[in-house]
Amino acid sequence: MYCFTLAMMAMSWPIWHASGPIPRFPVIGLESFAARNASIDSIALISCLAGLVLGLTKGRAGRFGASIAAVSGLLLILIDQNRLQAWFYQTLVLSSVYALLPASSAIGFVRFFAVALYFHSALSKLDWSFSHSMGPYLLSPILSRLPFALDARTQAGVALPLPIGEMAFALALTCGLWRIGLAGATIMHVGLMALLGPWALDHSGNVLLWNVSMLIQAWILFRSPLSQTKSEIVAEGAQADDSGKIMSEPPPAALGVVQLGLLAVALLPFFERAGLWDPWPSFALYAGHVEQLRIDWPAELRGEIPAEFQPFLKQDNDDLVLDLTLWSRARFGVPPYPASRIHRRLAAWIAAACPEGIPMRATFLSKANWRTGSRDERTLSSTQAIRNR
Repeated sequence: MYCFTLAMMAMSWPIWHASGPIPRFPVIGLESFAARNASIDSIALISCLAGLVLGLTKGRAGRFGASIAAVSGLLLILIDQNRLQAWFYQTLVLSSVYALLPASSAIGFVRFFAVALYFHSALSKLDWSFSHSMGPYLLSPILSRLPFALDARTQAGVALPLPIGEMAFALALTCGLWRIGLAGATIMHVGLMALLGPWALDHSGNVLLWNVSMLIQAWILFRSPLSQTKSEIVAEGAQADDSGKIMSEPPPAALGVVQLGLLAVALLPFFERAGLWDPWPSFALYAGHVEQLRIDWPAELRGEIPAEFQPFLKQDNDDLVLDLTLWSRARFGVPPYPASRIHRRLAAWIAAACPEGIPMRATFLSKANWRTGSRDERTLSSTQAIRNR
């Protein structure tokens, strides 16, 4: 996991270490602190990278590295929430587990995290928005090659088995059907790599890397009920007799902290649709219902729009719409963070980058209704109004 985290941080380097003007989104209340203490960001980044590298070792040194990675990584996302990508959230949570518990005790919690990720990922897609928009989009490389066209209802029927299958293998992993669950996870990750790669939908390289990482993780965690040998357990500092049975218990306080933390990880995503928890820490990956932001300008004003946004403009009748996903991937290596409070601040940053008085419209769309896909909209129609939002 640490090797892949380092690789994905390298591929999204601008959000970790900006070399020029770039939007930052500190946790609300920390804006002035982040602005006054820019050096803390660099110290936290160096510490996190050092912790990840040290975490590659075994034993106490590895656990010490995990603790450094967890603490400094938390500071990094407090300074900029756009860094809270789903894969970095996974690294933070599991680093805390690795830091507090020996491997013999940690392995069960890591399995629990993986199952929670698959379960909530599936649950977030069991709605109208996924079956009628995001699902058909993900399957478009296949559907477009069919010798016949499918109507919208049929496409929705084809897309719905995707989250149902993910839910099924997540549950299989919890009830002893490890081989079935592992086979389902393998099919899903290989399928996503085929659909999202540069040969198909051409999504960011981090998507492919994380799917490779998750596939390897699934095989390590679920290839058998016993994923560690006696020598690996002893290397982590635990005591074992000749049969490999663990003789020492983890510290009760550390065990309690991890239990509460993982319980929160599993329960908080249930509050995501109510707006009380963000989509990515809720594992709402490729879910269609999340909040959205639309930025557009009148088409006749193309020449006045800043050059940074020009390659990502798309014509929509008489408007030029900024493709925020493409822009964010090109600018930061990651998609934009799907939360309304971030959207408001991102829209203000884009408005500030535009000439004063240029007609610009920002439309904020709420989460989609799970049964109908309908959304509430709020539109601001001037750069001044957007900046003051």
